[in-house]
Amino acid sequence: MEFIPLVLLAIASIIFGMLTLFVINTPYTSFYGNSLFTHPNHISFIEGEFLNPLIKLFPIFFTLIGSCFVILIQFNYLNILQNVNTN
Repeated sequence: MEFIPLVLLAIASIIFGMLTLFVINTPYTSFYGNSLFTHPNHISFIEGEFLNPLIKLFPIFFTLIGSCFVILIQFNYLNILQNVNTN
């Protein structure tokens, strides 16, 4: 039950992040304008739309695996974590 406030904060941050993303990046505004200019001769990155979808999902997979790992440690080995010296 200790993680409920963190879950609520995470959900709220995702919602407000998406709302501000749509407010800032609408086709009717030029919020960023020409703030970041890259000369066409210097563009040398791989476009994300041409990548394999599994490669795009790696961050989500690793986040879920890490979260499950931390939750398992917290619930199964809580007595070990309480005995760790933090000096």
